[in-house]
Amino acid sequence: LLKKEEKKMITLYTAIGTCKINERRFPDVIAGGKEYGLGAQEFLIWSILAFRILTYQELRDEFYEKERELHILGEAEFDDYLNRLLYRGLAASGCSETGIDALYLLLEHLQPQPVPRDPATNFLCFLHLWIVRKLPFRMAKSAFYSEKLSRREKKMLSLLRGRTCSIKELIHSTASEEDRKNCLDTTFLFANRDPVLVTISNLYLKQLLTFQP
Repeated sequence: LLKKEEKKMITLYTAIGTCKINERRFPDVIAGGKEYGLGAQEFLIWSILAFRILTYQELRDEFYEKERELHILGEAEFDDYLNRLLYRGLAASGCSETGIDALYLLLEHLQPQPVPRDPATNFLCFLHLWIVRKLPFRMAKSAFYSEKLSRREKKMLSLLRGRTCSIKELIHSTASEEDRKNCLDTTFLFANRDPVLVTISNLYLKQLLTFQP
């Protein structure tokens, strides 16, 4: 008898929280209202994942490449550092047979929060890059370039301002009454699930959202 071919699972990862430079000028990560100090390898993985969604192999390959470039070789293995981030709630993962289902399982319980935009702060940072750091005007300006948003993305950002909810709750609240009735609160099956996931992911990749636990 021929054995059935095993379906290959897809595992996706992303970062949770925001980065802050502490009093000792070291980077900490703030997640769920708590401040976490990270080792060099842990912070390297977290920074690779920040505003990105990567597969295990993509993340692993980039980690070892950056580790060699930065000359910060650690004693432990990649999986040890990654598992520590997952255990501390500073990274999330989702695994399934399809990419969109893995994305749902990755994001379902995370809370998306808009990144604060302060025009005055951005202008001062631009002046710092241009005058103090002596970057060319066009290069300094490009650091604050923001991509155009679709109507769906603008609507989602507006919906999230002043509101705290998980992706799962967001899918449920924006679903049709028929979906909420027929799917028995199983947001995995909601018709609006995929559009919400794609919109949230695009805003995250454009660095307009962060994820909190």
